[in-house]
Amino acid sequence: LWFSLWNGRQFIRASAPVSCPAGGRLYHLREAPDGSLWCVGIGTVVRWNRQAGKWTLYPQLPPPQGTDKQGRVWFSGEGRVVIQADGHFQTLAPGKFQALSEAGQAMIWDRARNELTVTDPQNPALRTTVETGCNTIDSIKSGKNGDFWILGQDQDGNGVVAHYENGKTK
Repeated sequence: LWFSLWNGRQFIRASAPVSCPAGGRLYHLREAPDGSLWCVGIGTVVRWNRQAGKWTLYPQLPPPQGTDKQGRVWFSGEGRVVIQADGHFQTLAPGKFQALSEAGQAMIWDRARNELTVTDPQNPALRTTVETGCNTIDSIKSGKNGDFWILGQDQDGNGVVAHYENGKTK
């Protein structure tokens, strides 16, 4: 695996090659706020630092889910949520990642407590329970203003649309 750049006439190699597991396929590519490129494949998470021109393998990381305005990169998979900020990784309490706002709040399903939680934008290790009125949750979408839209059903099977903003559900 290596990156190539178009010079106006042809593609030229821009990075050194990095070895990936045999039969591995990449299915996700994201640019982080620092300009590095993260590649995710089956059993593979690698980062290419454009400025330094070097690859770093992260076999222990789940796939990236997005970035926030604070420059953090969020990773999630198999009930794990990990954040990379300022060159350091922080593993949050177990949970199923649901959605991320640009402001840096994540909706996470806490399986142990069987409830939906939202992280604090300044300290993602802190979570608050989110009251939705839903017995089951079908999907959660982040809005443009740091808010979340939660779609699900109540205990009678009726459709519910809940709006979470500024610490309150409407």
